Amino acid sequence: MFEVRRFDPLDYSSLSESVADALMDCELVPLAEVEAFNGPGIYALFYHGPFPAYAELSNHETEDPGSWPIYIGKATPSTRMGKALMPDNFNGHDLYGRLRQHAQSIEQADNLSVSDFSAKMLILSYIWVPMAETAMIGRYQPLWNSGIDGFGNHNPGAGRHGGMCSRWDTLHPGRPWVKNFVPRPETQSDIEHAAVQFLRQTMN
Repeated sequence: MFEVRRFDPLDYSSLSESVADALMDCELVPLAEVEAFNGPGIYALFYHGPFPAYAELSNHETEDPGSWPIYIGKATPSTRMGKALMPDNFNGHDLYGRLRQHAQSIEQADNLSVSDFSAKMLILSYIWVPMAETAMIGRYQPLWNSGIDGFGNHNPGAGRHGGMCSRWDTLHPGRPWVKNFVPRPETQSDIEHAAVQFLRQTMN
């Protein structure tokens, strides 16, 4: 007895996978060379550098560029603007601005280089953005989303510091505002070991 698969192209999982596939089919661009463009959307960052704890990921990316992201993110319009949440609003540098913020964080890190990163970007109506990001993270479990947290953090501003330093900032020190946070009990070496184990588990 065989079973015929039932498929609804408009159900949540089908739409999520479709958008995730569209992102992975996009052109791979060096992060340092991304030029200004308009629109919200999702993006994936890829690493191919010499940081020892990321060797498995870097080797994979060297052999098959743009195939396994280190980080997945999204950028949506600010709700402070009256027309920001119109489904057909593709104005503003939401997605580009987020990528520039990430490039700056990488440049400020003592042990990373922006030249070792590439990106894929997909402009989307804001209504699809959270769903697409969730689908991509679920599919790949990127290291900087699921194992080493803190890369996407912002400077919380004056008077709002005092929390614990993130794993990412402990592993990649250099962002100037992080000095205002309490050091983690984990050492840099501890997190390096955790990164190696995480990549072995998720990529094999």
